Amino acid sequence: MTLSEFFHNQMATWPETAARYADLARVEVRDFGAVSAQYNPARMVSTGAKVDKKTLAQRPCFLCKDHRPEIQQEWAFGEDFDVLVNPFPILPTHFTIAARRHRPQTILDTYATLYELADRFEGTLFFYNGPKCGASAPDHLHFQGGDGSVVPLCRDWRGWTPTTASAPSRTTPSPPWC
Repeated sequence: MTLSEFFHNQMATWPETAARYADLARVEVRDFGAVSAQYNPARMVSTGAKVDKKTLAQRPCFLCKDHRPEIQQEWAFGEDFDVLVNPFPILPTHFTIAARRHRPQTILDTYATLYELADRFEGTLFFYNGPKCGASAPDHLHFQGGDGSVVPLCRDWRGWTPTTASAPSRTTPSPPWC
């Protein structure tokens, strides 16, 4: 199975999530030179989530298998991770790669997993949100991945040089990891 097939299988069985992906067509993007800002009202549920220690202690972890929606499919990645379709997307195809064991969102001992993901799923962007920089589940190790064609860094990569003063052309080819 490919990531694309996995994604489309999940869209066919999870109408609420499929609707959120359709809503991405209404996302507003504004470019400010080399910076792009995205307004995605459908994402407010996750970006506005309370992530303080007290709230986290009181809620079941939505990345732990026992607390995921029954309709959410998983695809094993190695022995330690599951690939999931992200139900609150920011990318045209958006995955969460969740650790099977509940453990803190830390990167130091999991860099190799990011490389393994990029190697196995060439052409897919993978990234890590630290526990204090936007992760809506700072208490459970996870990565994110998907179609990076809308991410300025991926879209414009080849045009950037150490001396580039402005954003490159929108037709610049993407690097192999986007």
